[in-house]
Amino acid sequence: MDRTFNLFSREDESGLRIVTGADVTASERKSLPYLVLAVLPYNAQPNGLPTGHELDRVAKIEDRIVEALGAKGGLYLGHITGGGSLTVALHAPSEIRGPITVKTGLLSKRVIPLECSLDAGWSYYDQHMAATPLEQEISRNRKLLATLRQHGDDPS
Repeated sequence: MDRTFNLFSREDESGLRIVTGADVTASERKSLPYLVLAVLPYNAQPNGLPTGHELDRVAKIEDRIVEALGAKGGLYLGHITGGGSLTVALHAPSEIRGPITVKTGLLSKRVIPLECSLDAGWSYYDQHMAATPLEQEISRNRKLLATLRQHGDDPS
């Protein structure tokens, strides 16, 4: 199934965080009560975000985590980047105990600790990852905004 992701930035008390959040159906919420988080530290720039190289490095690890936990029924929700770490979030049908070992190179592997907790109400997702009505509207209007800009209009 193709999944839609909302891409947006938010400012919170700890600084800038880049967030991607999946659109999730009501039936998925009911069938996936367990929240699984994997926190991947990186070398941060002064603004708390990774350099391009660091982002590539943790993104590859994120892909391996998503693949491994997807095989256990986990649904990838997205990630939050900021403050020197990338937090990968999934929901699962049952508790997933960590850590997991993922391949990070030709011969190298890395042990990734997992945090798993019952979150049947999806409070983490709703608080940190779900798009606000304004963000949903902006996401739906991206093509329109791009077209307006191509014709010299500045919709901001």
